[in-house]
Amino acid sequence: MPSLVVFGRRWNIASDDFVFPSLSEALVRLAWVTTTCIIFMLKKWRSCADQQFLIFIFSLIGVNSVTVLVCFILALASARGSILEPQKRHLVAKILYIRLPLFIVEIAVTAAATVFAFSKFFFFVFKLNYHSCASLS
Repeated sequence: MPSLVVFGRRWNIASDDFVFPSLSEALVRLAWVTTTCIIFMLKKWRSCADQQFLIFIFSLIGVNSVTVLVCFILALASARGSILEPQKRHLVAKILYIRLPLFIVEIAVTAAATVFAFSKFFFFVFKLNYHSCASLS
């Protein structure tokens, strides 16, 4: 099994080893997106007073939706050919190059949403000016 070459380095993993990890990640993320969308539809998110909260949540839904798509594409590309036909999986490295900036964006949006959520939580605890989505609780 030939090793995967990414970032100019030969890794101890082959390009056909991404099928099941990608599929499992896609299914978990798809469940998260579906659950979040169902909760927002049931809780009437349009009455939310804090629009910045909605921006963070919809950004995370968007990033996770794109990640699900990239994971399915990675699984399909990684499943091509047999073990000794790495030329059929030549797109795997390129898909991983797409996946890295997507992962960095996800970390940034998640960190910003967490800071925003907990800063609002601590303002609420200390009885400061707090505007939240009352319909979500």
